[in-house]
Amino acid sequence: MSVTKMQLLRGRRKTKAKPRGKRIRRPYGGWGILPFPTALLRGRGFRKRICRRIQTLSPKKPNSALRKVARVQFSDRTRAIVKIPGEGAHQLAKYSLVLVRGGRRKDLPGVKYQVVRGGYACSPVNGRKSQRSKYGVRRPER
Repeated sequence: MSVTKMQLLRGRRKTKAKPRGKRIRRPYGGWGILPFPTALLRGRGFRKRICRRIQTLSPKKPNSALRKVARVQFSDRTRAIVKIPGEGAHQLAKYSLVLVRGGRRKDLPGVKYQVVRGGYACSPVNGRKSQRSKYGVRRPER
């Protein structure tokens, strides 16, 4: 087989990266890829991340509040908005380490991740009696 000059200049063909996600059937035929909702976790359950900014967001209608969120930076320079669950002080500041897990907030657009309370720099919720494991609270002494 003969090779042209352009083929020599451009080099070998590059294989395309497979899109990661769930295969879905399109309504009018064919298949598509639905990206995983927790794409920034890269298939892991939890990731350690760095806080870049702590702020409050107002939710969509009909809800009204000031939800505590943090902007975190991932190791590949991508950033995401992360919800800080629970009531009370969380003691997070800029550059503090947090443990991030998946889980979106329906009333906060663009928020697909949550901070794990009681992990790294995020303190557990004080005075919590029920659902303690979700908020990092130890079992009370008898």
